[in-house]
Amino acid sequence: MKTIWKFEAYVTDDIEFHAPGAGRVAHVAVVTPRILTVWLHVDTDEPLRPVRFRVVGTGHPTPPGEHVGTAIDGPFVWHVFTDEAAT
Repeated sequence: MKTIWKFEAYVTDDIEFHAPGAGRVAHVAVVTPRILTVWLHVDTDEPLRPVRFRVVGTGHPTPPGEHVGTAIDGPFVWHVFTDEAAT
């Protein structure tokens, strides 16, 4: 079944989730301070696999990978990229 799941992690440089057949990012936000929330399109008929992201603040060098979302966390703005090294 294809659906959207919510994943949460503390804001760090590297974030990893395990999701079934994870596809593209639906949305990125900070709902709770210092916790990045990522909504992913998943296929629950597929096995779990790691999904990795790189997170950088405004003004920092951007990593290789596709920009998939930006989230505001009080005075901070986080930019989320796919982790090309993980693919």
